[in-house]
Order: sequence, then C-alpha cells, then structure tokens
Amino acid sequence: MSARDVASAVLFREILKPLAQGLGPVGEIALGAVADSLFVKKPR
Repeated sequence: MSARDVASAVLFREILKPLAQGLGPVGEIALGAVADSLFVKKPR
C-alpha cells in the first residue's frame, strides 16, 4: 500500500461523503469498503 493509494481512497471517500450520509452509517461503511477495494491493493 503506497501513500498514493491511501490518498486516492481518502479523496474518493470525501467526494462521495454527501451521498453516503443520506444512507446513514451503512452508507458510510459501504463507501469505505468500495474505496478500499478500488484503491488499496491487498498483499497476497
């Protein structure tokens, strides 16, 4: 995981935060999971 991956995930979360807030805590958790899966590479 590089700093660039983390920055991209954080930026993605911040951009979509207003949409997630309408869904409550479930929306925020789902947004976090999507951001992590898109931008953070997991070691194998």
